[in-house]
Amino acid sequence: MIRKSMIFIALIFFIANAYAVEPVGKIIQLVNDVDITSLTTGEKITPQAGFVINTDHKIRTGKRSFAEILLNNGTRIQMRDISVLNVSSLKDNKTEEPTRLRLLTGKLRVSVKKVFSKGHTLLLKTPTAIAGIRGTDFGVIATIYETKIIVFDGKLDVASSNQKIIKSFQLRSREESDIKKDTPPTPPRSVPEEVANTWFDRYDIDEQNRIKDKTKASEGLLDSILRKRTH
Repeated sequence: MIRKSMIFIALIFFIANAYAVEPVGKIIQLVNDVDITSLTTGEKITPQAGFVINTDHKIRTGKRSFAEILLNNGTRIQMRDISVLNVSSLKDNKTEEPTRLRLLTGKLRVSVKKVFSKGHTLLLKTPTAIAGIRGTDFGVIATIYETKIIVFDGKLDVASSNQKIIKSFQLRSREESDIKKDTPPTPPRSVPEEVANTWFDRYDIDEQNRIKDKTKASEGLLDSILRKRTH
């Protein structure tokens, strides 16, 4: 009987720890449609500025919406419209595991403040890519088909989320790479300063959850108009 009681208590303790949540930061700014869903209960919350984010929260921004999150270690996250993010762990000292972000879809800018000398400070996972950060300011656009990553300042290691693909690259300041589903990252390519400054505005995520280059669409429309005028 005593043994059964001990097993029952141990099971309760295990379950409680499995669903334990830790505060990781707070929302410091939000615009328009922003909500939070509990990953364990499914409860939906409409947050206000100052709302405390924990590891159980899935944060979502709607169309023409924005949220800025300040993590407890000083890392700043800017979520643009139509984005879904979870912060599953937070690194606040050199002995802890890296901060882990999971971006399901959308546009994100991350500025890491506290840098640790050993290992990655932060790990980001998208449906198609994994990025390891030691200390940097970077941007990412993700869908289920493709991820685009740019480093504004610092350096970042990037690889496919498919563990069978071992090829990876390190991006440095003003370099970008694309990682499509089940393919290795493209080699780093330099980005002119004027492009880096407007990087997020150059891309949209369409209704098919694909990344669309708005500048190419504009160029194609202009070419079409010019062809019609010359005929």
